Amino acid sequence: MSFQPNPGDELFINGAAYTVGQHPAAPGLAYAQAGRQGIVYQLIPSDGDINGAKALKVFFPKFRLPAWFINPKICIILVEVRVCRSVVETCSLPKETES
Repeated sequence: MSFQPNPGDELFINGAAYTVGQHPAAPGLAYAQAGRQGIVYQLIPSDGDINGAKALKVFFPKFRLPAWFINPKICIILVEVRVCRSVVETCSLPKETES
């Protein structure tokens, strides 16, 4: 199972509601940018104020450092990034079964 949000999906981070932004040049796709360590998604506050937008970085598995985890079974790291501030959020997902 992987994190693959769609535009308009709602996420709750630190008690605040956000929706995943839609890419301006590709309607129907999440506003995201892949980099070397992961994918960064645009999050827009539920009130629609673009000035409160945030970036959500989902690291690729090889960049998920065990030192970040309290629970070693955590399989995804979500990082809320703002200028001069970042908050690490973790969630547990069911382990995928191998075929």
